[in-house]
Formats: sequence, structure tokens, C-alpha cells
Amino acid sequence: MPTLCKYEECTGCQACIQACKHQALRPIQNQHGFIHPYVDEKACIECGLCEIICPILNSVWVKNKLEPRTLAAWHKDMEVRWKSSSGGAFSALADYVLEQRGVVFGAAVTTKCKIKHIGITQRMELDALRRSKYVQSDIGKSYIEAKKFLQDGRLVLFSGTPCQIAGLYAFLRNHQYDNLYTVDFICHGVPSPFVFEEYIKRMETKYGSDIVNINFRDKRNGVEANLLIVFNTLKSGVRIERFKDNSFYHGFISSVFLRDSCYKCQYATMPRYADITLADYRNIGNKKKFEHEKERPLGFTGVMVNNEHGEVLIQNSEIQYEERYFAELASSQPHLKVPISKPSCSDDFFECLKNEGYDKAAKRFLPMSIKKRIEIGARMLLGVKFFYALGKLVRILTGKRSLFIE
Repeated sequence: MPTLCKYEECTGCQACIQACKHQALRPIQNQHGFIHPYVDEKACIECGLCEIICPILNSVWVKNKLEPRTLAAWHKDMEVRWKSSSGGAFSALADYVLEQRGVVFGAAVTTKCKIKHIGITQRMELDALRRSKYVQSDIGKSYIEAKKFLQDGRLVLFSGTPCQIAGLYAFLRNHQYDNLYTVDFICHGVPSPFVFEEYIKRMETKYGSDIVNINFRDKRNGVEANLLIVFNTLKSGVRIERFKDNSFYHGFISSVFLRDSCYKCQYATMPRYADITLADYRNIGNKKKFEHEKERPLGFTGVMVNNEHGEVLIQNSEIQYEERYFAELASSQPHLKVPISKPSCSDDFFECLKNEGYDKAAKRFLPMSIKKRIEIGARMLLGVKFFYALGKLVRILTGKRSLFIE
């Protein structure tokens, strides 16, 4: 039987599953809701392809920049920016690919609030791929679909977590397609789909209605305070959960229910695997004056152009941007250097969830601390620019890490 990567190192990219021509591997969910490959011994012919494909067992070839060209970017259309979590840069890149009759892959909220990777070919479909989704997406057969489009000569833009991009390259056997562009983002880690499912059930009970869609970072209070989760319900209309009242958001930010591999992620580093990396640009203006300060209320996307191929996509796209320093963006992004640490309560949370249900697990392990309430209050009161300036001053005066959110 094949020897796959260690269970706790598996990222759930499913490259091995999609590569198996004999359907001897299939996705199954573990007790925490994360997908792992299961080997059907009767169907397996022991060809070893799954071992060769695995990006954890076999390093993916990468030759990207350690300090890439860095931009503060935004979409020219104000409406698109408001619909995006940050500045809408992803939409600008996708617009170009779709205009060339290309295909764009990304994570979407599907039926029953499941997060899955889909491919789109029309601009009217693009809104489904916008905005952050704080759950691990099911990659499905999107690598197989992307490869077919590439071989047919179609332009493809594939977006996903860093480990999903590594999985795609591994699935493609490191073949360099000129018609493939990849986009990842600076990842905090992927929360459990099972925890999210239980959370959605709790919200549906609370509102007495099925939830048909969700926006994890709504901007109706402005981009400086987009800490709202907004639900579209079947019977009771739009419902809003503020960050301070939202247990799922607390658990995500506190890293309580992430995938095991996230705590030892080999992709939380430089250089990146994707052609382009996107991020929230939280501390813009810290290293040099920002010339487009008046645009700040609508939000910006931090863009790292990791190689020349990514540069081609930037130049062909109608993306608005200002040149920045890589060090400025990196200074507020610790997961360009190290993965997130596993909280000591993580295992206990899952055990409580299994035995006592979501409400009791959330009450016991996911309350908002006084420190976090102060952080959020300061951010709302000061605005992001002065919030991070104050954090920098604290570091200088105390010699310690900022007391505020990084």
C-alpha cells in the first residue's frame, strides 16, 4: 500500500486523490471535519503515483523572489471595492482573465454554506469568488478541471491557500504552463468545516431560518472596522453578527480550531509558491508616505508580485496601485515567517464540542478576552493608521511586542 504523508502534516489539498487514475483514493472527513485521503486497498494497484504527487513528500519547484515587488492596490470600480474584503485587487486580475475567455478558480459559498472551489467563465459569476472565507474549502476536482482548460489552451487563474497552490503545481508535475496564473494569500490557517457547520446550525436556530449565504467581512461600517459577519437568511432577511458577539470569529482569530498542518505549515514563509500573493494592507504608510490617503476608507489590497510571470498579469490588468516597500507589508504579517502556534486548549475544545455541543464548547473556550475587547475598541476609535502607529510606539517604549493586534 502507498505511504502517504503523515496524518498531521496533510494539508487536505487532495492532489493525490485527483491524480489517482484508478479511483483508489477518496476524500473522507476526520473527526474534526477536515478532509484526508483514504486508500481503497482493493482498487489500489500500488503504482506509487500518489506518493510522487504529494507536495509534502516531494518539494514543489519554486524560484520566486525573497523580497518581491510590493504594491498597495485597488480596483477602479468603487462598487467592486465595497463588495471585496480589501481593495478588490483579485477582481481586477480576474477581470483580465475572463475578458480573454479564460477560467478563474476560487473558493465560493455554495448550498448550505459549504465552502468549495469552483471555476467560472463569466464576469457575472465573479462575485461568488470575492471576499474572504474563513473555512477550508473543498478543492474537489478543480485541479483536474484546471489542467483540462490549460491543455485546451485556455487562460487559467487559480486562487487558493498556499498549500492548495502547492498542490496544484504538484498535480501538474511542476509543468510550467504559460497560460496559468496562480494567486495565494497570506494565510492565518484554515478553520474546521465541521466547527463552521455546527456554528451555522446554531445561527439558524437563533434566527429561526435557514442561512443561504454569508459574508465573513462585511464593510457596511467601513473598511477600517469590517469585523461583521452578515447572514442572508431564507425567512428573516439579513442578520448581522458583530465581532465581539461572534464565537466563530473568536475561535478563528485565536487559532483554536485550525487544521493540524496549519500549526507546522511549511508555506508560511518566503519565497511564495504562487505568482502573486494577496494580503490585507493593515499598516500602510509606516515606512513611507502614502500618496493615496484619500482612498483609504474604501480599502487596499497588499500585492506581492513574486515572479516575472506574475508581473505580466499585473501589467495586463486594469489594476490601480502605488509602489510600496516589501518590509512595510511584511512588518504586519508574521505568517510570512512562521506558522501560527497551536493553543493549549485546542484539543479540549474539540473534545467538548463532540461531547457537549457547540454552545457549551464556545462558552467555555471561545469567549472574548478583555484585552481583545480593548484592541477592537482602540482600532474602531483610532482608525487603522493611528492604531498601528500607537502599537509601534508601544514597542519602542517597552521593547516588547505591540500590545495591539499585529
